[in-house]
Amino acid sequence: MTEATRKLLEQHFDTAFAAPAGIAKLHGLIEEFVTRNGADWDNEGCTLADKVGQVVQQLKNKKVMIVFDHRSQTANIVACGSGIT
Repeated sequence: MTEATRKLLEQHFDTAFAAPAGIAKLHGLIEEFVTRNGADWDNEGCTLADKVGQVVQQLKNKKVMIVFDHRSQTANIVACGSGIT
């Protein structure tokens, strides 16, 4: 991702997230991420919506970022500063 693209995404995150197609795709990506490996937070008193909301907040706060692997055509959410870009 170029620096210019990164800055645009940062500036317009809320707008992009609220766009009908954008929100559905991003929500699906986050939901898939938080349910990997059969994760179930009901035992912790946490719902899927709670976990999705937590990841959205982490994205907004730049604690995590979405990375895309062109070779495998997969996306992942990783901690910022993890060395993965």
